[in-house]
Amino acid sequence: PEGDDEVCGALLVAYAAGDPRLALATQPLLSRTSALSASLLRAAADGYAVPDLVTYVQARFDADVDLASQARAAVLTIGHTSGDALVRGVDTTLDLLTPPLTSPLGPIVKETAHA
Repeated sequence: PEGDDEVCGALLVAYAAGDPRLALATQPLLSRTSALSASLLRAAADGYAVPDLVTYVQARFDADVDLASQARAAVLTIGHTSGDALVRGVDTTLDLLTPPLTSPLGPIVKETAHA
């Protein structure tokens, strides 16, 4: 489900920004999706994601345009619609950050061992 992927991207950004509100809001709703999606949503809320997505989020936080572009292209190859939805969730959430992101934050998310 594309919606779950978008929320995963958003949860990863929220984790990276140190804002637990989205994770807290989604926790009681996890029973409304599949067990697999719920586990991926929990992982994203805890800062875990596939390496290319981690790189994309980190590059966006670091304002590294070249690396972000490369990582974004890699994320877009994930699944049939998942990559696009993950990027959409990350980008939309970053666009909504208040105040806007203005400086690198250092290491922010954790990579999973395997995708």
